[in-house]
Amino acid sequence: NIGLTVACDKMINDWFIRRRGLAQGIKFGLISVLGILVVQVVTLLVTSSGWRFTCLVWGLVMLCGLPFAYFLVKPHRPEQYGMLPDGATASSADMASGRMVEAGLDYASGADETEHTFAQAVKTGTFWFLLAGYSVHNIIASGFNLHAYPFLTDIGISETLAGTLMGMMIFFTAPSRVLGGIIADRIPKRRLHFILLVAFLLQVIGLGSFLALRNLASVYVLLICHGLSSGVGTPAVILIVGRYYGRKAFGSIFGTMVAFLSPMGLLAPVYYGYVFDRTGSYDIAFQTALGLAVLAVVATLFVRVPRSSGPLRERW
Repeated sequence: NIGLTVACDKMINDWFIRRRGLAQGIKFGLISVLGILVVQVVTLLVTSSGWRFTCLVWGLVMLCGLPFAYFLVKPHRPEQYGMLPDGATASSADMASGRMVEAGLDYASGADETEHTFAQAVKTGTFWFLLAGYSVHNIIASGFNLHAYPFLTDIGISETLAGTLMGMMIFFTAPSRVLGGIIADRIPKRRLHFILLVAFLLQVIGLGSFLALRNLASVYVLLICHGLSSGVGTPAVILIVGRYYGRKAFGSIFGTMVAFLSPMGLLAPVYYGYVFDRTGSYDIAFQTALGLAVLAVVATLFVRVPRSSGPLRERW
C-alpha cells in the first residue's frame, strides 16, 4: 500500500494530464500480464524448491529493484525539472524566468483541469458518491477474488478447469485496463464517470446471470464480467479523481479513499466464508453482492464534475 498504490498513482497523476489514461492503463495492464507470469514462476519455485527458497528469491528480486526506484523515479513534478506534463516542452521564456510552476498550471488549465485542496474536495458530493461506488466495487471484488476458486470446485468444476477459468478471469483484466485508459483520454470530462458506470454494470450482469441461470455458460459470463469490471474499476476511479480534483491534493484525496477501503477489504472475504460455512453455498453472498452492485450503479449516476475552485497559484 505504501509503494504500489497511492504513491505510484500520485506519481503518474503528477507527470501526465492529457495522456494520464494511457499511462495508468499501461501500468495496470502490465500488472495484469506480469501477475499471470509471476504466479506461474512462484508455483514452479514452490513446487521444486519450497516456499522458503521462493521467499528468499523474491526478496532478492525486490532488493535488486531498489536502485531503479531511487535513480529513475523522480520525486517531484516535471515542472521542477524544466519540463511539463505529458513530455511537453516548456518555452525558453518560462524556463529562464523561473515560471515553470505557473506554466504547469497553465498547461493543466488548457487540458480542462482545475485544482482543489483536500478540504474543498471532501465538501463536494462527488467525492462521497465516488467513495461509495468504489467501496462497494472493492467489497464485491475482494470477497469474490478470494473465494472464486473454491466456488468453482464446489459447484462441480474440476480443479484443472477451475485453474484455467481463474487464469481467464485475470486475463480479461488486462485489455479492459488499457482500453479503459485510452478511452478516458478521449472523452469529455463530464462523461468520464460513464466508464465507472460500465464497470459497475458489468458486476450486475455477471452476478445476475449466474444467479438466474446457474449453468456453465453463466459461470463464464460471471468470470469474464468480473475480470473486465475489476480491470476497469480502480483505474477509472483514479482517473476521475485526477481529472476532477487536479494534481495538488491527489495523494490526500485518493489516499483517504483507499483508507476507507481497507477495513472493507478485510471483512468482505470473511463474510463470503461465513455465508458458505452456514449455508453450504455462496448464494446469499452473491445476492448481497448483486444488491450492492446495483447501489454502486445508482451512486455513480450522481457523480458530476465538481464546481471549479479556480487554479491554485501558491507554491507546490
